[in-house]
Amino acid sequence: MLRLAAGTQVEVELVDHLSSSTNKLGDRFTIRLAQPISIQGVDIVAAGATGQGEVIDAARAGMGGKQGKLIISARYLDLNGRQVRVRGMTFLAAGKSRVDLATGVLLVPYAGVAAVLIQGGEIEMPAGARATVRLAEDLELPVSATTPSTTVETGKFQ
Repeated sequence: MLRLAAGTQVEVELVDHLSSSTNKLGDRFTIRLAQPISIQGVDIVAAGATGQGEVIDAARAGMGGKQGKLIISARYLDLNGRQVRVRGMTFLAAGKSRVDLATGVLLVPYAGVAAVLIQGGEIEMPAGARATVRLAEDLELPVSATTPSTTVETGKFQ
Protein backbone atom coordinates (compact mmCIF):
# COMPACT_ATOMS: atom_id res chain seq x y z
CA MET A 1 0.00 0.00 0.00
CA LEU A 2 1.05 3.54 -0.68
CA ARG A 3 0.33 5.93 2.18
CA LEU A 4 0.00 9.70 2.01
CA ALA A 5 0.42 10.98 5.55
CA ALA A 6 -1.98 13.40 7.20
CA GLY A 7 -0.61 16.90 6.63
CA THR A 8 0.35 16.27 3.00
CA GLN A 9 -0.36 19.47 1.05
CA VAL A 10 -2.26 19.48 -2.23
CA GLU A 11 -3.43 22.29 -4.49
CA VAL A 12 -7.16 22.84 -5.00
CA GLU A 13 -9.29 25.39 -6.82
CA LEU A 14 -12.79 26.75 -6.41
CA VAL A 15 -15.31 25.43 -8.91
CA ASP A 16 -17.99 27.90 -7.82
CA HIS A 17 -17.87 31.69 -7.73
CA LEU A 18 -18.32 32.95 -4.17
CA SER A 19 -19.35 36.42 -3.03
CA SER A 20 -20.04 38.17 0.26
CA SER A 21 -23.10 39.69 -1.43
CA THR A 22 -24.75 36.34 -2.24
CA ASN A 23 -23.29 33.60 -0.03
CA LYS A 24 -24.27 33.03 3.57
CA LEU A 25 -23.20 30.95 6.57
CA GLY A 26 -23.49 27.22 5.87
CA ASP A 27 -23.53 27.45 2.07
CA ARG A 28 -21.67 24.55 0.44
CA PHE A 29 -19.46 24.93 -2.61
CA THR A 30 -17.41 22.64 -4.84
CA ILE A 31 -13.62 22.42 -4.88
CA ARG A 32 -11.42 20.30 -7.14
CA LEU A 33 -7.88 19.01 -7.12
CA ALA A 34 -5.98 21.48 -9.32
CA GLN A 35 -2.83 19.40 -9.78
CA PRO A 36 -2.40 15.62 -9.73
CA ILE A 37 -0.79 14.14 -6.65
CA SER A 38 2.47 12.67 -7.90
CA ILE A 39 5.28 10.71 -6.31
CA GLN A 40 8.57 10.29 -8.12
CA GLY A 41 6.94 11.53 -11.34
CA VAL A 42 4.03 9.08 -11.19
CA ASP A 43 0.50 10.44 -10.81
CA ILE A 44 -1.21 8.55 -7.99
CA VAL A 45 -4.33 10.75 -7.88
CA ALA A 46 -5.47 12.54 -11.03
CA ALA A 47 -6.25 16.26 -11.13
CA GLY A 48 -9.96 17.05 -11.20
CA ALA A 49 -11.06 15.05 -8.17
CA THR A 50 -13.84 17.06 -6.56
CA GLY A 51 -14.78 17.79 -2.99
CA GLN A 52 -16.69 20.25 -0.92
CA GLY A 53 -16.17 23.33 1.18
CA GLU A 54 -18.39 25.42 3.41
CA VAL A 55 -18.94 29.12 4.08
CA ILE A 56 -17.92 29.69 7.71
CA ASP A 57 -18.87 33.37 7.89
CA ALA A 58 -20.21 35.92 5.44
CA ALA A 59 -21.48 39.47 5.65
CA ARG A 60 -22.53 41.87 2.94
CA ALA A 61 -20.83 45.21 2.61
CA GLY A 62 -22.81 47.83 4.44
CA MET A 63 -23.50 51.51 4.68
CA GLY A 64 -21.01 53.72 6.41
CA GLY A 65 -18.17 52.08 4.46
CA LYS A 66 -18.44 48.67 6.18
CA GLN A 67 -16.54 46.11 4.10
CA GLY A 68 -17.89 42.72 3.14
CA LYS A 69 -16.59 39.55 4.79
CA LEU A 70 -16.26 36.03 3.43
CA ILE A 71 -14.54 33.18 5.29
CA ILE A 72 -14.57 29.73 3.74
CA SER A 73 -13.05 26.35 4.55
CA ALA A 74 -12.48 23.15 2.58
CA ARG A 75 -14.10 20.06 4.12
CA TYR A 76 -13.13 17.05 1.99
CA LEU A 77 -11.87 15.73 -1.36
CA ASP A 78 -13.08 12.54 -3.05
CA LEU A 79 -9.77 10.79 -3.71
CA ASN A 80 -9.79 7.42 -5.46
CA GLY A 81 -13.30 6.60 -4.24
CA ARG A 82 -12.77 7.77 -0.66
CA GLN A 83 -13.98 10.97 1.01
CA VAL A 84 -10.80 12.36 2.62
CA ARG A 85 -11.11 15.19 5.12
CA VAL A 86 -8.92 18.23 4.42
CA ARG A 87 -7.99 21.22 6.55
CA GLY A 88 -5.91 24.34 6.43
CA MET A 89 -7.71 26.07 3.57
CA THR A 90 -9.50 28.85 5.29
CA PHE A 91 -9.71 31.89 3.10
CA LEU A 92 -10.22 35.19 4.79
CA ALA A 93 -10.70 37.89 2.19
CA ALA A 94 -11.55 41.47 2.90
CA GLY A 95 -13.12 44.05 0.66
CA LYS A 96 -11.76 47.55 0.48
CA SER A 97 -12.82 49.43 3.56
CA ARG A 98 -14.42 52.79 2.98
CA VAL A 99 -14.81 53.68 6.65
CA ASP A 100 -12.22 56.48 6.35
CA LEU A 101 -14.12 57.99 3.45
CA ALA A 102 -17.39 57.77 5.39
CA THR A 103 -15.75 59.32 8.46
CA GLY A 104 -14.32 62.14 6.34
CA VAL A 105 -17.73 62.88 4.89
CA LEU A 106 -19.22 62.87 8.40
CA LEU A 107 -16.80 65.60 9.44
CA VAL A 108 -17.88 67.91 6.63
CA PRO A 109 -20.73 70.17 7.85
CA TYR A 110 -24.14 69.37 6.28
CA ALA A 111 -22.79 66.26 4.54
CA GLY A 112 -23.04 63.83 7.46
CA VAL A 113 -26.08 62.06 6.04
CA ALA A 114 -24.10 61.19 2.90
CA ALA A 115 -21.58 59.16 4.94
CA VAL A 116 -24.25 56.64 5.82
CA LEU A 117 -24.88 56.09 2.11
CA ILE A 118 -21.27 55.14 1.24
CA GLN A 119 -21.24 51.42 0.47
CA GLY A 120 -18.26 49.26 1.47
CA GLY A 121 -16.59 46.75 -0.87
CA GLU A 122 -17.88 43.22 -1.45
CA ILE A 123 -15.66 40.12 -1.49
CA GLU A 124 -15.57 38.23 -4.77
CA MET A 125 -13.78 34.88 -5.07
CA PRO A 126 -13.85 33.75 -8.70
CA ALA A 127 -14.15 30.16 -9.86
CA GLY A 128 -10.63 28.90 -10.45
CA ALA A 129 -9.11 30.67 -7.42
CA ARG A 130 -6.45 28.33 -6.02
CA ALA A 131 -5.38 27.42 -2.53
CA THR A 132 -3.36 24.77 -0.74
CA VAL A 133 -5.01 22.34 1.67
CA ARG A 134 -3.60 19.60 3.90
CA LEU A 135 -4.95 16.09 4.22
CA ALA A 136 -6.48 15.75 7.69
CA GLU A 137 -6.05 11.97 7.71
CA ASP A 138 -3.77 9.35 6.21
CA LEU A 139 -4.74 8.10 2.76
CA GLU A 140 -3.79 4.57 1.75
CA LEU A 141 -3.81 3.71 -1.94
CA PRO A 142 -3.23 0.34 -3.61
CA VAL A 143 0.17 0.00 -5.26
CA SER A 144 0.09 -0.69 -9.00
CA ALA A 145 2.94 -1.93 -11.15
CA THR A 146 3.84 1.65 -12.08
CA THR A 147 3.44 3.18 -8.62
CA PRO A 148 6.43 3.21 -6.28
CA SER A 149 5.85 1.41 -2.97
CA THR A 150 6.54 3.98 -0.27
CA THR A 151 5.19 5.96 2.60
CA VAL A 152 5.07 9.67 1.98
CA GLU A 153 5.71 11.89 4.95
CA THR A 154 4.07 15.28 5.35
CA GLY A 155 4.98 17.48 2.41
CA LYS A 156 3.73 19.24 -0.66
CA PHE A 157 3.14 17.18 -3.75
CA GLN A 158 2.14 18.29 -7.22
